Amino acid sequence: MFVIAYNEQGRTVHAHELCATAELRAWARKSRFECVECTERHPVHICFRDMEKLGGRTSHGPAWWHHSAGGGGGGGGGGGESETHWHAKHILSEHVGRYSFVTKKCKSCERHTVVEAGADATGAVEREEKLVGGRSYRFDAVLLEGARVRSVLEVWANHETSEAKRAYCLEQGYTFGEFDAAHVVQQHEQAQGAPYRLQNLKIAYFECSECRECREDKVRIQEMLRVLRVEEEREERERQRVESKRLAQERKDFLILQARLAEEKHLALTHARLERERCEHESTFSAENLGVLEHSRLSASLLGIEAECVRYAEGRRALNAVIARKTQNSECFEEERLAHNKLLALELDADSRRMKVIMLMRRMRVRETKYY
Repeated sequence: MFVIAYNEQGRTVHAHELCATAELRAWARKSRFECVECTERHPVHICFRDMEKLGGRTSHGPAWWHHSAGGGGGGGGGGGESETHWHAKHILSEHVGRYSFVTKKCKSCERHTVVEAGADATGAVEREEKLVGGRSYRFDAVLLEGARVRSVLEVWANHETSEAKRAYCLEQGYTFGEFDAAHVVQQHEQAQGAPYRLQNLKIAYFECSECRECREDKVRIQEMLRVLRVEEEREERERQRVESKRLAQERKDFLILQARLAEEKHLALTHARLERERCEHESTFSAENLGVLEHSRLSASLLGIEAECVRYAEGRRALNAVIARKTQNSECFEEERLAHNKLLALELDADSRRMKVIMLMRRMRVRETKYY
């Protein structure tokens, strides 16, 4: 027992629509209708109930379809149409202008939303279009602008519309809407004659030019910020490298300065020792106790020591000048090293001469004891 069937034109018909008059009921009994429940199309017959006799007390409606004897079985396995589905698509075709729905919408803003309100359009159900290769698409309901299809309306009861069918509609330039059958019936009944908005399950989302420009601007800004961050990181690494190099050079200069100060202290002690020995030599020996030859040798040795002291003083002044330049420019390290080596050579030469003088003084002391 079911209430929907196909008529001879292939459109669905509700059994309750055929109960209005006795003439319409008589026409329905004589006309050919086919089953929507079974896989194969086969004839079905309409049955009418005497509602006045039953006083309206029945769980079934005033009319329904049933299979003919030997015809196709009892509604097995087909993709039949429910009463809610049939009701929803007829609401969409018969109440054009009362409802509206969104067909296109920007995915990022609400400023570019396209709404189909059915203006200057008429509705139709069970619209079929032939395709190349013998295939065809049947639409639940359509909005027509004259004879041209403007919008395709599909009702979702058991399964959604295939993407191939939706893509075909968009390629043909039709706006597309798919609605839940129960939602359509509920919204229509709750509106009570007032306009109402239906929820389109297959809105075509796009990106408007303003949102695209805004997105591209954001991408450009993010790229600029990324470049700035990379540049700042590079500058920070360069600054750290220069700072590390500067600190290393300062540590190196400090160590060199400490070494120079230690050398200067050592040279000052050496100079003091040489001065002290020279004074001791001058006070110990005199010309009265020495022969002419020994006196001339000692005088020459003392003159050599004085000359060494003069050279040492000149080397010290040169070293002080090099150290002063070193604090201003670290490039003078080689010159400093040469001056240092020269001072060392002078010190070694002075020590050698001092030892010669000491040996000479010892020999003269021996001779002096012999004289007395």
